[in-house]
Amino acid sequence: MVEQLNKEIEVILKKHVGGKPFFDALDMMIRSNSDILRIAMNHLITNTGVDDNVLVMTGAFGYIVQREYATLLNKRFCHVVTLPGGVSKAKPEILAFEMRSLKELATTWPDLVYYFFDDSFYSGVTKSTIERMLVETTKRTFHKSIVVYDGSYLYDESIISLFRYHDKNNLPF
Repeated sequence: MVEQLNKEIEVILKKHVGGKPFFDALDMMIRSNSDILRIAMNHLITNTGVDDNVLVMTGAFGYIVQREYATLLNKRFCHVVTLPGGVSKAKPEILAFEMRSLKELATTWPDLVYYFFDDSFYSGVTKSTIERMLVETTKRTFHKSIVVYDGSYLYDESIISLFRYHDKNNLPF
């Protein structure tokens, strides 16, 4: 199944060298391909714990995952939060409002483990924006970030990806 993901990414790379057009096409492919979504969900489940977990997702990917896998998510996580898309450009006040349920959870259950799940990771702005709000809201950080595609130059061992574009030991600088 991962081979299918690799082939799909190769097709997109032939059409788009990089940048926003590449990531837009990549994200659309991931969220519209049921086989890739199934692979992504297996990846999520394999890399998260079982008890007292909170899952945070964003945008169209998060809404599709929540819709298609609601039963599984509700069994696996005590709470699932899907924030609106464009988080990296959203004003902090909007995110603070969206994250109010996390504050209530953290007050009631202080030992929760938080995971971030997304279709792609490049600069880390989305993750860091949400994590900053998570720290302000709950005093917690993400235990891990689970992504389908990691195109970042910098290797971060807390980012668990199915596909990493740059070899962590052979970066171009």
